[in-house]
Amino acid sequence: KVYTASLTYSGVTGTLVTEVDSEEELKAAVAAGGYVKLAGDVTLTESINIAEDNRVVLDLNEHTLTFENNTVSAGAYAFRNYGYMEIINGTFNAQGNYFALCLYDEGEAVVNANMKSTNSNVIKVDNGGKLTVNGGKYVSEANPTGQAVRVGNWQTGKASAWKLYINGGEF
Repeated sequence: KVYTASLTYSGVTGTLVTEVDSEEELKAAVAAGGYVKLAGDVTLTESINIAEDNRVVLDLNEHTLTFENNTVSAGAYAFRNYGYMEIINGTFNAQGNYFALCLYDEGEAVVNANMKSTNSNVIKVDNGGKLTVNGGKYVSEANPTGQAVRVGNWQTGKASAWKLYINGGEF
């Protein structure tokens, strides 16, 4: 469902709000960019890439977004963000060995939502990514190795020019 609402939100300006309540609708709306609002709980089974020139505000609208993909190897991401993404107002759960969000190659995210991973890190900031946390609760249930926010690339041992700003939230 697409409806008109005049808005300017964190650099995403427009008149359309796209409401989604399925994985297919969410993929299409994120690919188009703009303000995307969940109309109900949604489960993702495949990763979604956010292009370098794309800007997305994902309003969970007090619903739950769950990423559970049993066909890929450990280290999969619900969102691979190369552009700009904001996640607000709800709960985002990554089930299994999966991250909720990964920021790559200057990708930027602002998060004010509850985020949890059952067996991995919640958010990965790498390769020039920038993360701003303004609120929410961040939990990794992967003891002892899970991290709420992981920065840098431990696999290559190289530091990357990542940026992390924490203005609020519970870790």
